[in-house]
Amino acid sequence: TVVVAPTIQNVLVLGLIVLIRTFLSLSLQLEIEGKLPWRREGAGPG
Repeated sequence: TVVVAPTIQNVLVLGLIVLIRTFLSLSLQLEIEGKLPWRREGAGPG
């Protein structure tokens, strides 16, 4: 259910929230596991 009118300002705020949540999620993943989610286990250069 949409409670507020979909104005450009509301869309921008939602986009900002998504970016912040994504950044926090990646930061937490890196802090806990020591690697980024798209890095494979044991993948080395070459």
